[in-house]
Amino acid sequence: MHKPKTGRLIIHAGDHKLESTELQTALATQRVSLVGQSLYYPGNSDHTSLYHQWKQKDASTLNTLSRGIQNVSADVTILSGEWLEDAPARFLKSVLDGHLAATCEDYKIITYVRPHAARFIATRVEQIKSGFHPEETLDQFFERSLANKRFFYAPRYTDWRSTFNDAFVVRPLIETQLQGGSIVTDFMTTIADGQPFKVAEMATTDPKLNLRDLMVLKLVHRRTKSLDRADHIGLGRSIARHMRALGSFESEPLRIHKSLAEAIAKAYREHAQTVDRLLFGGKKVLEAELDRAIDTALPQPQSLRPADHLSADERRTILALADMVHELSGNGKNWNFHFRKTHAAALAN
Repeated sequence: MHKPKTGRLIIHAGDHKLESTELQTALATQRVSLVGQSLYYPGNSDHTSLYHQWKQKDASTLNTLSRGIQNVSADVTILSGEWLEDAPARFLKSVLDGHLAATCEDYKIITYVRPHAARFIATRVEQIKSGFHPEETLDQFFERSLANKRFFYAPRYTDWRSTFNDAFVVRPLIETQLQGGSIVTDFMTTIADGQPFKVAEMATTDPKLNLRDLMVLKLVHRRTKSLDRADHIGLGRSIARHMRALGSFESEPLRIHKSLAEAIAKAYREHAQTVDRLLFGGKKVLEAELDRAIDTALPQPQSLRPADHLSADERRTILALADMVHELSGNGKNWNFHFRKTHAAALAN
């Protein structure tokens, strides 16, 4: 005998570098709640792994998730994974209609879009933190990202909108347009449909690294080249978390310069206009942010040389500690697992 359908299913589908960790941590640690309604968020982290399992047509994972949703029988169930931005709309719809939709009365897919210049900087900060292309300048990153069409969202949004219609909701990740000024409050406002909810205070989970912090990380990654990619990601994340706990140096953040801001605006203006028409009724949302990025840009590029931000003594100490980490990494320990485990534990506190 089939169990009756439960409440609503909300899919938070990324994107990357759009404060997803902040939202996922709030949900996983039950720092948000719906007044008079039950909320279910499976697991204690994100649901990125689900997408990879779904791609492999892992029916057992889908069946287990469906049973869990039905057994809890919450008014609202939420799944969140930034890797879902890579999921073709038809694929995700087949998963929902073939498995999860049978457990819920209806579903909604919510994603956030960040203006081009802000997404550009956030992505480059993450790359430096994770040891990717450490010597690349911002201008070089612009050329590379433009060539691989990384920040052209319109085709995907068009596909998702035509596939899911009103069940697909896009919100701008712009502080002045977010309800309550945060993604957590904005997301809860979006799913609550006018009903009351609560958001408990929490520390930020994604430390805002400044330029000096990034140069420290650049030295560490440069000194530990033989680590594999996953270990570089884990190492960078761990160092960033400890930096946040210890407070920040007095330093400016990574910022774009005027000629780069103008190049970004020229490259993405037509695309921004398309997205504004598609998602925001023609209101200048992404396009206006292109102009604002030009107005607030630096006159000249920042130096990305560690020697221009850190003294010789500081660089010596950092390199010695990096050599120690490199030495420890050769003892057979699974460092990526260690970093992920300690990161998850820190977020739960």
